[in-house]
Amino acid sequence: MNKKILIIIPARDEAKNISKVLSGIKKKYGSIEAATLVVDDASQDETSAISLANGSCVLKHNKSGGVCLSIVDGFIWGIKK
Repeated sequence: MNKKILIIIPARDEAKNISKVLSGIKKKYGSIEAATLVVDDASQDETSAISLANGSCVLKHNKSGGVCLSIVDGFIWGIKK
């Protein structure tokens, strides 16, 4: 039985790395029903756009709140969906 899983990825200014992270998640967890959410913590680069282009959902913070707030906001987003 497959369960729906949300993988929350806090990120800030990770445009150089986010594609590799997302493709690694797809390779490792591709057999389960999972969604990825990149919580962009006020990045100044293309982290959000690259994440969207890789099929991830994106929640963008306008002001940096750090890793803990990003994870909490990711859980709240997941509950609402």
